[in-house]
This record gives sequence, structure tokens and C-alpha cells, in this order.
Amino acid sequence: MANNIVELQNRPENIKMLKAMRHLYSKVGKLTKYYFIFCVLFPIVISFAKPFISSEDYQVLFHFMIAYNLLSLMAGLWLECKIKKERVLAAKIQQQFDCNVFELQWNRYTFGAQPSLEDINSNAKSSNDEDFLNWYDRDVDIVDRMLAVIICQRINLTYDVALRKKFLCSLTIISIIILIIILGIAFYEDEGLRTTIVFVAVPLIPVIRWFFSTRKANSDNIEKCERIKKIIDDYLEEYRNNGIVFSDIDLCEIQNCIYDHRKTAFKIPDFIYNKMRSKQEEATHITVGELITRYINCLLYTSPSPRDS
Repeated sequence: MANNIVELQNRPENIKMLKAMRHLYSKVGKLTKYYFIFCVLFPIVISFAKPFISSEDYQVLFHFMIAYNLLSLMAGLWLECKIKKERVLAAKIQQQFDCNVFELQWNRYTFGAQPSLEDINSNAKSSNDEDFLNWYDRDVDIVDRMLAVIICQRINLTYDVALRKKFLCSLTIISIIILIIILGIAFYEDEGLRTTIVFVAVPLIPVIRWFFSTRKANSDNIEKCERIKKIIDDYLEEYRNNGIVFSDIDLCEIQNCIYDHRKTAFKIPDFIYNKMRSKQEEATHITVGELITRYINCLLYTSPSPRDS
């Protein structure tokens, strides 16, 4: 009945993977922040400062604004490539951790080469093991491996969706405030067409682009997570009603989808993650308990039969 998830997740080599994964995702978060500051926020600040610029300095600022937007475009492309590279490595290491803990085979056709020991060791910066112990809820140790794995996969998706919905709400509020301020300055100043284009329209372009691309990315991420979670719920409901057991092939397919999500997913800012962490962990514990109780009750009335693969 029992499984090895609790034991495996706390082994030193797997803890090291979690440390490396956390460091890389934090690095992605910092690069994303630099992208926002350099390519989105700074042009807005220049636009805000325009009313305080003397007429003698106006022409210099005008040319600087044009040059800066060209520079930010090139810097933005470089940062996007760097972010993608670090995010894929973080997703691979997290996938390796899950494969080890869930006792699933590494799919080299989907994931490519496994992360090297050098990749893991060079990024395992934290010396504190406490933050990484019991990554998955300890209560899963009382059910069989198959059900424990699919519950952990479901929790991963639920956790991610909750963070993204909170981020989307914050993103929308902040973006609306910035837009109102920029437009307010434009109407207050009532400048000519050329000035409006350079100091209002140009700063708004990266803001609008960043807002819609970030919002779309997170909305797509949420939709993808919900779609995978629906597949998991269908498996669980099928088992509950008909006593049909999912196979390792099903678990691997779900894990493939989770990796595909992680390697492209927008990095949620650490401050949102840290703020919601304790609340989400409590909600996770409750959900795991409810799923296990439902499964145990199901055992009393059904005799599971293997699912054809």
C-alpha cells in the first residue's frame, strides 16, 4: 500500500536538485525584473520626468529617448533568450527530481539530455535543507504509489494556478494605474504631435506589449494547467466509480505535459510566491487529506482492476 515518495524526496541528492531548481527560478525572476525595469519601467520614468525638464535640455532628452528605445529593444531580445535558457534548465532539474521521487523513467525524447551533475552542483546555492524537506505532503505515504504520484501531480498544478491568478489580478491593477498616469500627464501638458509621440506613445508601446504578452502567457499557462488537471480528475473519477487503475504510461504522459508547461511558463515574482506560500501549503494539505480520504473510502467498496494500456 505504501510508497517511497516521502523517503525519496528527502534524500540529499534530491534536496540538492530542489536547491538548484529554486536558485535558477530565482535567477529567471531577477532577469525578468531587469527586463521590466530596463525595457518597460525606465521609459515610463523618463516620460514622467518630462514636465520637469527645461527647454534647454528638451532636445537632448528627445534624442536620448529615441536612442534608448532602440537600445532597450536589443537588450530585451538578449534578456528574453537568457531567461528562456535558465528556465528550461530549471524545468529539467525539477523534472529530474520528480522522476526520481515518483520513480518514473526519464523521457529523453521529450526532455532531452538529463541535467548534468555540474549543472546541479553549480546552482545548488542554499545551505539550508529545512526549506526543501517534505516537498510533497507527507500524508501521501499511506496510499499506493500510483495514487500518490497522481495526487502530487495534481497538487503541483493547483498550486501553480492559484499563484498565477493572484499575479494576474495584481498585474492588471498596476498596469491600469500606470496607463492612467501616463495619459493624465499627456492631457495635462497638451503638447504637440511630435512630443506626444515620443514622450507618450513611445513609452506606452513597451508597457502595452509587456502587459498583453505577460497576461496572455499567464492565461495560457492557467488554461494548460487546468486542462492537465481535468485529465487527472477524470482518471480519479474513473477509478472512484469503476475501480479502474491508471498505469505508469498515464503518469508519464501527465508528467510530460507538466514539463512542457514548466519550460515555457512565466516566472511568478518571488514576493507573490512568498506571500502566498503558507496559505497555499495549508490549502494543499487539506486537499491531499480529502483526496486520500475519498480514495480510502473507495477501497472499501471497489476492487480495482488494471487499466488497459
